[in-house]
Amino acid sequence: MKNYILLIILATSSVFTEVYASQNLLTPVNQISVLKNEGITPFKSSGKYGFKDKKGKVIVIAKYDVANDFVQGLAIVGINNKYGVINKNGDVIIPLIYDRMSEFTENMSIVTINGKNGFINNKGTLIVPTIYADAMQFSEGIASVQSNGKWGFIDKNGNVIIQFLYDWPSIFKNGFTRVKLKDKWGLIDRKGNVIAPIIYDWVNDFNNKKAQVSLNGRIFSINENGEVN
Repeated sequence: MKNYILLIILATSSVFTEVYASQNLLTPVNQISVLKNEGITPFKSSGKYGFKDKKGKVIVIAKYDVANDFVQGLAIVGINNKYGVINKNGDVIIPLIYDRMSEFTENMSIVTINGKNGFINNKGTLIVPTIYADAMQFSEGIASVQSNGKWGFIDKNGNVIIQFLYDWPSIFKNGFTRVKLKDKWGLIDRKGNVIAPIIYDWVNDFNNKKAQVSLNGRIFSINENGEVN
């Protein structure tokens, strides 16, 4: 199994253009780690990758440079540094035209063309045009995207719902997200309302309706109204 190529799904985020690693984006390595193969696994033959079923029968011939495991009946594959998606019959569902792709989260995948990022759905329809310098996966129907050095948030129709104000974002959890501005952190809600002012050295996500924050070495808890406990 060690010779397969896996597109690793990163759990945390970093700038896409620097390491190809926005939240949940994919990057190829030279070692396999089966995630969820749904009875079909990649195999290597003559330097190319295909897929076999549990009995070892070849389902998809080895013709890809990169092959990811099947998830919900779809697998990301690549040839000549272009990526697309096939089904379990080997049919190309999404053409191999993208420079980079992420796994589908909430039926949406981040795609990159010429260094710009957008989103497609699991039918291959381009929902958000590839206009953003960086992007993170959708969470609770909202994704953070970067433009002109600042981060804002869009909905699944591509509408900007929170303006491009922040130096760094997180993903939404339980209706809130952490944001960073000038080395300070705060919390906002889905409408962009500031719940915890952006004055803290660090903030945690809400857990059981409370979030821990730190200021000048002191740790506090705040509630969902921004009140310090």
